[in-house]
Amino acid sequence: MINTLKRIKILTEAYNLFNHNKLSYLKPLYMKYGLKKQFFQSISSKDFPRNESQNLPLFDKVNSADELPNKLSFKALPEGIKKELLSWSNEGFALLKDFFSENEVEFINEKINELAKSNKLQIREERKMMFAVDHSKDLRSMASPDRLEKILELLMGCPISLFQSVNFFKGSEDPAHSDFIHMTTYPYGYLIAAWIALEDIDLENGPLFYYPRSHKLNYIMNGDFDHGGNKWLLGKSYKKKYSDKIDTVLSENKFEKKYFTAKKGDVLIWHANLLHGGSKVIDPERTRKSMVMHYFGKDVIRYHEVSQRPSFSNELSQNK
Repeated sequence: MINTLKRIKILTEAYNLFNHNKLSYLKPLYMKYGLKKQFFQSISSKDFPRNESQNLPLFDKVNSADELPNKLSFKALPEGIKKELLSWSNEGFALLKDFFSENEVEFINEKINELAKSNKLQIREERKMMFAVDHSKDLRSMASPDRLEKILELLMGCPISLFQSVNFFKGSEDPAHSDFIHMTTYPYGYLIAAWIALEDIDLENGPLFYYPRSHKLNYIMNGDFDHGGNKWLLGKSYKKKYSDKIDTVLSENKFEKKYFTAKKGDVLIWHANLLHGGSKVIDPERTRKSMVMHYFGKDVIRYHEVSQRPSFSNELSQNK
């Protein structure tokens, strides 16, 4: 019954209107980008003008290998990180080895364990915890330090804000997907993710997999597959239909599949449109402790293509 009610768009719009103070930040952005809708209404990619290429993030327009060496903030980075970032435009990801120390990782794990035991946050599907950074300033500062955020802002080409964190205790086994279908922006592409290995991860405990260069594909939005929705209702079987669409796209494009077999403290950063997922867990007795954080760029419209609702302002973490 509850799931059915969530599919009714007019009920979501009424809820949005009741929480108008959390959506008022969108009014000038709608005006800026010429969106002809009220801030509380359902919203999806079909409501926007054509996404113009000049509005894309910096390194979707120019090559990072050519432009990054000219930036002062890039010149100050360690050589190993520089090498990884140079290929961002071509590959859509960057691997930062040993980015967090043993002590930093243990601090993060301790804070997550404290939150889990406190029952402040629900452990969903017996494997993941959402928005932990909103419940601990110390955790937020350690997991998303300035030195990481400066790298993300360099790659995004603009200031960023932390939207959410997801902590995994077990491998997700999620099918291949782009984060952008869930956390969407207009103009396109102003989302970036950072994934921290909180323990050693190998092929047995369900590593992340990803497809280098898949970020160059067209964004898959609601209009690109039969999501089952209509003017009044959200689709109820979008997950399967979206996954089928992604499988079709992957079969038509011969991307190399890579696995993030990580050491504790390694970080993988990926582009908004990079296709990725969770590998099958071979050893179910093992954990796969990890933490992924998603950041939005500044001064863009933020919404959720799947649920067709705008993002509340309090969903953008301000706990630092």
